[in-house]
Amino acid sequence: MKHLILLGLILVLVGCSDNKISAAGVIAYAQKGDSFYILLADHSGLSSHRGFGAFGGGLEEGETLEQGALREFHEETACHFLGQVQSVSKDYVRNKNYASFVVRVPFIEGEHLNVQSAAAGCTGAVYSERANWVWVEQHSLLEQLAAGDQFKDGAVDISLWDKSTVIIKLAQQQGLLP
Repeated sequence: MKHLILLGLILVLVGCSDNKISAAGVIAYAQKGDSFYILLADHSGLSSHRGFGAFGGGLEEGETLEQGALREFHEETACHFLGQVQSVSKDYVRNKNYASFVVRVPFIEGEHLNVQSAAAGCTGAVYSERANWVWVEQHSLLEQLAAGDQFKDGAVDISLWDKSTVIIKLAQQQGLLP
């Protein structure tokens, strides 16, 4: 009898836990030549000094996961890719209350990408803490993530945000990255 009561209590607690997705984002990639690159943003302007990572944030009232993910992506890239997203994965990666889609975008050279002017027609907040974006070669990034959580782009260490590391690894494991 005690076991049944304990099992019932566990089921109630699990049923009451909040499994709702409340935030969404994207892992953006582009192809240049024969190589694929993942776009990362410097999140170090935040008080938590997160390092480099993918894009995302909280959902707004009435948004679908995909709408919220794309809105956050456009806000955090100063709308550089507004109207230029070439494809969005049908499936998403989930880590707790966060969902992340993989999107393909055109490759924009770094000197053009890091210009802080927002695209015409850009709406919503454009966050100033995302002022530095880098393309990292996907194969090299994934190889280094498999070995550990630090990434070197040539001789430069790029500190990755731990939550983005988890999402990128999950996207690779689920076959969402090219």
